[in-house]
Amino acid sequence: MRQNLMNYGKVFTKYPKDPYVKKHFYKLYREYNKSRKVKQKTYKNNLLQELETLHDNNPSLYWKILSNLQEKHTDTNENCITPSMWLKHFQGLNEGKEHFLSRINELEGKLKSLENVKCYNELDFPIPESEIVDAISKIKKNKSPVFLREHGFPVMENTM
Repeated sequence: MRQNLMNYGKVFTKYPKDPYVKKHFYKLYREYNKSRKVKQKTYKNNLLQELETLHDNNPSLYWKILSNLQEKHTDTNENCITPSMWLKHFQGLNEGKEHFLSRINELEGKLKSLENVKCYNELDFPIPESEIVDAISKIKKNKSPVFLREHGFPVMENTM
């Protein structure tokens, strides 16, 4: 059935607009998939029945079949990376490339010059105590302290 489907698939690629070819291809496709699923299901059921009987009757064969069913991933030494290769790789990650060094030096110079320039804004000054008292007096009673208290923050009671 699979070979028949593949052969007819070649015909379908040549004549994709022909309604008869398209209909016949999809019919074969559905039949093949249905048959494949049924055969796979019967194979699994037969295997399970065999395993049930072998578990008591022939345990060695039972475990042999189970080990054959498992996907085994074995590491070969061909794909292993040596520790010295890892070390060399990670040591080279943080090295500056020569073609970037001039740009890095230029950016460091600009950064140092910007750090020396004094920029004043309101966040650079200490907050006056009167502003803090004013903000606390505007807090609604029994609102935010509950949340803070539930989450372990220290809360001063507003007794005003």
